[in-house]
Amino acid sequence: MATTGTEDKLLEALARLESEASVVKKRFNQYVQENLGQVRGDGQWKMRTRKPYFLYNVIQENIDNKVGKLSETKPKVRILPLANGLSAVADILGTSTDYVWNETSAEAKLERAAHFGAVMGTAFIETRWNPSLRFGQGEIEMFLRDPRTVRFDPMIKDPSELKAAQYVIWDEIVPLSVIQAEYPGRGALVIPDSRNSVYDEPDTTAQGRVKSAAQTLQKRGSQGRGLTIPRAVIKTHYIVDRRSSVEDMGFNFPILDGITEVAPGNGTPFPGGRRIITAMSGNGPIVLHDSYNKYWDGEWPIDMLAWNIDVESAWGPDDVQRQIKTQEAINRLGDAYVGNALKNAIIRYVVDRGAIDPQELKKFAEDAAEIIYKNPGRTLERAVPPPLPAEMLGFISSLIDLTKRNIGVLDPQLEKKMPSIVTGPAIEGLQVAMEGSIRTASRRMEEFIQRIGNKVVSRIFQYWNSPRLIHFVGTTGEWREFEFHRSQLLMMKDPKTGRSKPRSIEELQKAYRDFRFVVEPGSSLAVTKVQRAMMRLEMFKVGGMRLSKVMEEMGIENPEEEIEKAREEREKYGLTPPEEGDGRKKGNAMGGG
Repeated sequence: MATTGTEDKLLEALARLESEASVVKKRFNQYVQENLGQVRGDGQWKMRTRKPYFLYNVIQENIDNKVGKLSETKPKVRILPLANGLSAVADILGTSTDYVWNETSAEAKLERAAHFGAVMGTAFIETRWNPSLRFGQGEIEMFLRDPRTVRFDPMIKDPSELKAAQYVIWDEIVPLSVIQAEYPGRGALVIPDSRNSVYDEPDTTAQGRVKSAAQTLQKRGSQGRGLTIPRAVIKTHYIVDRRSSVEDMGFNFPILDGITEVAPGNGTPFPGGRRIITAMSGNGPIVLHDSYNKYWDGEWPIDMLAWNIDVESAWGPDDVQRQIKTQEAINRLGDAYVGNALKNAIIRYVVDRGAIDPQELKKFAEDAAEIIYKNPGRTLERAVPPPLPAEMLGFISSLIDLTKRNIGVLDPQLEKKMPSIVTGPAIEGLQVAMEGSIRTASRRMEEFIQRIGNKVVSRIFQYWNSPRLIHFVGTTGEWREFEFHRSQLLMMKDPKTGRSKPRSIEELQKAYRDFRFVVEPGSSLAVTKVQRAMMRLEMFKVGGMRLSKVMEEMGIENPEEEIEKAREEREKYGLTPPEEGDGRKKGNAMGGG
C-alpha cells in the first residue's frame, strides 16, 4: 500500500522535526557510549597492548552511592486542595495516588531514572493510560524512556518546561503482534526490523529514509524472518497543531482523510496537541495513528529529569565526564604501583647453560620465580628498579576522594569513622558541605516527582470512571481496603452549612485543576539529626508539627513534662509561655505516613 501525497507531506514535516532536534542533541549523543564503558569499567583502560594490573572503578562506586542517597528515603507528598470544601476529596486522592505509586513500582522507576541521569545526564518517564491493564478495566502506567530514544524542541532550555515544547518524539521497539493488534489494518503493513537498538540517530533526509527502507527490506529477507519474535520500531510524535479548523489545509502538518481523528465539536481540531504514530512499511514510512491529544491536562505525557544544569540546553550534563580524568590517573598510578610490586616480587635465578640438570632446576621454577639462562663465562646483571615512592598510595587515595567530591559524594567509610574523629556541629557541617550537589539533585528529583504526580491526579479524574477496590497500608501498618467511586471526586463541602454537595459531571473535566500533588522539600533525601531537627522546628513554627513531637525527635525524654516545667519557669519570671500548637495537617507519604 503506497502512501498518498498528503501523507508523504506529513511524513516529510515530521522528518524535518527529527532532524532539527537531532542537531541539538549531538553533544549528548557523543558521550553516551563512552560513559557506559566508564561505568562498566571495560572502557577505562586506554592501552590496548596489555591488560591492566590494577583497575579501581571509582566512577561506578560514586554513582551507586549518590543514587542510593537519593533513593533511600521515600519522599513525603500530599494532595493540596486549591479551594475550600475539598479536603475530603484531597484525602481520597492521596490514598489513590499512593495506590498508583505502589502498583506502578514508581520508586523503582525513579531510582532507575536517577541512574540514567547520573550516567547520561537526562531521564524521562511517560505517565500514560493503558486500557488493557487490570483485566480490561484499564490502569495508569509509568514507563521509563531511555533518553537515547527521545528528541524534542531545541528551543526548550529548562526540563520543567518540556510541556511548552512544540514537539516531542520518541522511539520504541515493539513486537509486530502488538502493533497489529493496536493498529488494525495499517499495522499489518509494518515490516520486521532486525535491529536490537533504536539508539542510533536516524538519517531523516529523503535519501536517508529511502536507504533505511532498502536496508530494512534487505534485513527482512536475510534476518528479519528468522527473528524469534518479530519486532519493529515505532515513532511517537506529539506536536502542537494550531490550525483553527479542519479546512485549514495550508498548515505544515496536513490532515489525512480516513486516518486523522480530530477533537469532537466545532472548535479547534487539536486543542491539546496532536499525537502521530509512524512505522516502516515495505514501501517506506507510514502513519499508523493520528489523533488529537486525548489527555485532559493538555500536556505531553512525558516528563524530563536533568541531572545537572546546562544553561545552554535542557539536556543535562552527567556525573561521569567530570570523573574521567581522575579515574584515568587512579588507574595509571595504581597500575604502575602494582606492576612495580609484581616485578620486584619475582625471584630470578641466573645460570650458565648446561651447568645444572634441567630437572634440578624445576624445583626453583615456582610461580614467583624466573630462570634466566646465559652462556658460560659471561656475566648477566639485572638492574633492580628503585621502589616507587610510598607517597604514591596517599596520592591515589587523595585522587579517589577528589572524584567523590567532584560529584558531591561523601565517602561512606569516612562517614562511618567521623564520630571517632570529630563530633557535633563539625560533623553536620562537613556532611552539608560534601553533599551540596546531592541536595541540588534531590530538589530536581522532587520537582520531577511533582510533575509526574500531577499527571497521575489528572489520569485518575479522567479514566477512573468505574468502581475499583484499592488496597493500601494504613498509618499503623495494617492492610486496608478502600472502594473508589468516581462520584467521590465531585463532592464539595459547603463552608457555610458544613454539608457535602455534589458538583456537576460537567465540572469533572476541569476538577483536577483544583488539586496539586506536592512533595515536601528535602523529604527525598536522608538528612542528619541536626538538619532534621531544624526542619521539624520550622514545621512547628508554621503549625505543621507539635512541639512535643519535635522535642521527641531531638532525643529529649519526657517532652510533655519538659514543656510543663518550661511553662512554670516562664510564668515564674513573667515570660510568655510557649504554645503547644496542634498543627497536624492531613497528608500522605508514598509508602508510609
